[in-house]
This record gives sequence, structure tokens and C-alpha cells, in this order.
Amino acid sequence: MNKNKHSSNTSASKDEKLLKKTQKQHQSQTLLIKTLLFLAKMGVNINKPMPMKKIAICLFLSFFGICSLMFNGVNMFTRAFDKREPTKKEKKCARTFPYVASHQLLNANPRVQSGSLDAMKYFVENYGLKNFDVDAVMLKTGEILGAHPKRLQMQVKRDDLREMTLKEVRELGADDVAFPLVEALMKQFADMKNKHFQKMSMNNKRRDRKDSRTKRLVLEFGKNSNAMQTKEVGDDGWFLGVDLKDDALNVENVLFVNEIAKKYDIVRSVSFYVTDPESGATKNIQKALESSFPKMEDRIKMTWAMRDLDEKHWNLEKLTKKNLQKLKIYGLLPSSKFDDAWYKKATKESDVFVESWVADDLETVLDLRKKGVSAIISNVPETIIEGIKQYCENGESYDKAIKKILKMHA
Repeated sequence: MNKNKHSSNTSASKDEKLLKKTQKQHQSQTLLIKTLLFLAKMGVNINKPMPMKKIAICLFLSFFGICSLMFNGVNMFTRAFDKREPTKKEKKCARTFPYVASHQLLNANPRVQSGSLDAMKYFVENYGLKNFDVDAVMLKTGEILGAHPKRLQMQVKRDDLREMTLKEVRELGADDVAFPLVEALMKQFADMKNKHFQKMSMNNKRRDRKDSRTKRLVLEFGKNSNAMQTKEVGDDGWFLGVDLKDDALNVENVLFVNEIAKKYDIVRSVSFYVTDPESGATKNIQKALESSFPKMEDRIKMTWAMRDLDEKHWNLEKLTKKNLQKLKIYGLLPSSKFDDAWYKKATKESDVFVESWVADDLETVLDLRKKGVSAIISNVPETIIEGIKQYCENGESYDKAIKKILKMHA
């Protein structure tokens, strides 16, 4: 009886295996038939060999498709990793760093034109930047372009910018994309700032899920944790420094910038630069501002731009709170090459924000962080942000951060 039972079980298992094998054969045949029917619809005759030209095209397309899938797969993995929430340790580390500011809207993305409105949007949306240092030059016809003189000169192949009209510079390739008017830059800044504050009023969790990990770390900058004694820059970190170059720095143009700032409601975020706050020209600008904008809240502020090469800028006695209030200085824009004693006086006693320039490597950034600055201006903000990110992610080790960055570049 047991033997019969065992033999019946064995035969049943054989039947099951045979059935599965038949089903697999049927499925493979069905798939083959479907494939042949599809090829027939596409006009492929399997009885005739395909020409070598078509075979080469198919192989190329197949190779291209596989490469695209692999590339997108890597990108998807990178994006997924970048969405990971920063740890408490990483956030705490990021808070010890000053704000990062873009100088001249220069960027490393080949698809985004440096100096353009798109560059500002790119920095805000991808890196969470709030701080921008833009240069401005005046043309013969009175227009003010948002561009460094040297960059504009290289584009138009002329040095006498003050003798050129807007029409001439446009015809020579300085288009309104890469060389926008200052008013267009200020409007773009206002739009991005308003958009940011609208998001802030929304559900934070929903906003955080959209932001990349890099951006979330950048938004922690300037929160002054630990022993930092920095002052607030602009309006919640939103700051637009307008550097009117050479003869563009005059009463008429400063009043013009103030009018635009008031028009777009960004007065608290805009400042103009002077290199000598005690000069007669600077005093005339201040008088004109006070006369045209009697209310302080309607008036843009003045920032003192300081070069280490100028002996007058090394005078520590002028950095006292009392003297800066007398000079109506809102912020200091010093060279990163000033020594520790200078920065100690500026950050501890001046009672104004200190935004240093230029910091284009992680070593300089770490040095300025130690000096307690409020913000740093960089020609390569993406590189600086990545450096800070790697520093915080790798246990606040400079060596590990540099190795990681070099490995990424390799």
C-alpha cells in the first residue's frame, strides 16, 4: 500500500514537472511569436538578412540606450542619496559656517550663463544661496549694466565702456541674458526672495522633501551656533550688494538703486559699497539719500569695502561701534587677507556684519569661519559649498574632505 502511495506521488511530481516545462515552452514560443509579429509590422523580413548599414545603426542605438540607462541610473542614485536628511551632527557643523555669497553670478554649470538672471535662479533653487555681490558699470547713455567692467570689456573687445551706448554693447554680443540691466537683476532678486518667504509660510516638511540634501545644509549656514559672534546679513540672510564701479558710484545712481529697491520692496536687503566713507563724495551721497528718503526704513544702507593693500583700511581705531555709527556704516566688506587682530576688532566690537572677500578654497573658508565673519564672497560658490558639505559629512576633517573632493573630481 505504501509502495503504491509512493509511486503515485512520484508520478504526480513527474506530471507537475512536465506541465511546468510545457508551460515554459509555450510562454517562450508565445513571446517569440509576438516578437516576430511585431517585427513583421515594423517591416522586418526575417527570411532576408538585414543590410550591414541597418545592423550598425541598431547596434549604435542599442549601445546609446544602454549608456543612457546606466547614466540615468547613476544620476537617480545620486539624487536619491542627496535627498537623505542631514544628520543632527551635520546640521550643527553647517551652522558654524558663514553665509556663502556669489560673486558676479559666476558659476561652473556649462548650461547656465554666468552673470545672467538664470545664474541667480540656479543658485537659489539648487544651492539655497541668498547672498549676491554684483558689480555695475555705467554706459554713455546712462544705463547701468550688472557686470564687472573686465568681463564686459572682454566681451565687447573695448576698454572705453563709458563712451559706449547700450545699443553698441548689445550689438557686440553683450546681450541682456549675460549682461542684464541692474534693475532686471534687482527684480529677479526680489522675485526669488518673495518666493522663498512664501515657501517658508507653507508646510515645512513638504518643502524639505523637495529640497536636496546640499540645499538643506546650505540653509543652515549663518545660524551662528557655537561661539560665533556674527551679525545678521540683510533680511534673514537675503542680501544684494551693488558695487557701482568707478564713476558709476555717484549720487544719481545710488538714488536710482534706492528707488528700485523701494519699488520691489527689498530695501532691507540692498546695500551699496564705498571705499572711503569719509570722502566728500560719500558724504554727498548720504545727504542726498537722507533728503530723498527721510524715513530710515526706506533707505538702502552703506557698506565699507576694504582692501588689504590700502594702509588706511588697516586702522583698527576706525572699526569701533561709535565711529562706524558716525560714518553711517551698515557693514564691512574686508579682504580675506586681513590678520586675526583686525578681524577680532571687526567682529567683536564693530557691531556690524562682516562679509569677507574672496574665498575660493576650503582652507580660506575654515580660516574665515574661525575669525567669526558673517558671510564670505566666492567666485566658485558651488565648489565652496561642496567642500563645506564634505567637511561636515566626514567628521569635520579637512584632510578627509579634500580627499573626498579629489576622488569626486577624478
